[in-house]
Amino acid sequence: MAPTYAIVPSLLTLNEGQTVKTMFHVTGVARGTVLYWAIGGTGITASDFSAGALNGQFTVSPDASGTAMASILNTLANDRSTEGSEALEIRLFTNPARTLQVGKTVTLTVNDTSRTTTPLPSTYAISLSAAAVNEG
Repeated sequence: MAPTYAIVPSLLTLNEGQTVKTMFHVTGVARGTVLYWAIGGTGITASDFSAGALNGQFTVSPDASGTAMASILNTLANDRSTEGSEALEIRLFTNPARTLQVGKTVTLTVNDTSRTTTPLPSTYAISLSAAAVNEG
């Protein structure tokens, strides 16, 4: 049986502050094989998460049907910074350098729910008690 690799997130679109559970389903891979996952995308950094990691690994331990599963949890930070929607990508690799990808990249959309507020400029008002004043 040819190996298969599937990345199945609990959400494809999520807001800042939400948690996504990602399942990795693997078939036809030898018991004891180590697979490596990574989360990235344009502008995606560790500061985008309040919990979870950007990369990790798991050891394949198939059941009687030859299927192995692993899961990870990541919580997006509610960072209060306006940055627009971001594309979060999850990938699976066969080597620790994460250069030999297997399976397809899964892309999630992270909605920017925080807005940076710009303080209003200070304003001043001058009022006069009389329109005209005599000298002295």
